[in-house]
Amino acid sequence: MVASGVSSATGRCWGDAQQDKHPKTGPGALVCRRVPVAVHGRTVGHGPDHPARKERGASPPAGGVPRADQSMNPAEFTETMAQLATGVSVVTVQDDRDDIGSTVSAFTSISAEPPIVMVSVIQSSYLCDVIDFQERFAVNVLDARHRAIAGRFAAEGRPSARLLLANEPHSRGEHSGALVLDTAIAALECTVTRRIEAGDHVVYLASVENLPHVGGLTVDASPLIRYGGKYRSLG
Repeated sequence: MVASGVSSATGRCWGDAQQDKHPKTGPGALVCRRVPVAVHGRTVGHGPDHPARKERGASPPAGGVPRADQSMNPAEFTETMAQLATGVSVVTVQDDRDDIGSTVSAFTSISAEPPIVMVSVIQSSYLCDVIDFQERFAVNVLDARHRAIAGRFAAEGRPSARLLLANEPHSRGEHSGALVLDTAIAALECTVTRRIEAGDHVVYLASVENLPHVGGLTVDASPLIRYGGKYRSLG
């Protein structure tokens, strides 16, 4: 087996990598460029002009895997993903002019040490613009009692988050300044560490800076979930 890379001791490329000069990094700079090499009489590794680099999915494996250039019906994909039950949360952000919020179901933990979470937001939404600017937000995890709140924060043309929570006990997060629902199952205050554009959404990776004290899950309540395009209770 042949490996490749740059030797930390010599600064030279080795294996199936080729040493080269890079015009942007100045004379003497090293850039490793993969080139084909022979291993046991066979050529392995693709050069920059290899067809596999120019046209991905040109030779799909057996089993009917779709080619990369084939279109998929978005409605069919959405219906398929609706069969995955997810928790429901409200993401809130303190804007310079107002408080912004939106219901999300694409929220999950990524790492425990350090604590990192992921949330996905529609790229064309105002919430996305505000998160980009503020780089901080709060997440309020809802239970079945908050079905109406989830609906309010998902409605088109909704007013300020302050108005949507006017009749609900709430406070401001110490770290983010965003609105925190006092009766939420759980709440997190987060700082964006990475922004990834993914199709019509933006995925944010964020470090968890604070866990505000909220009501938690009571005996007579259950988590709010979304399944089959509808809000449901667990249990």
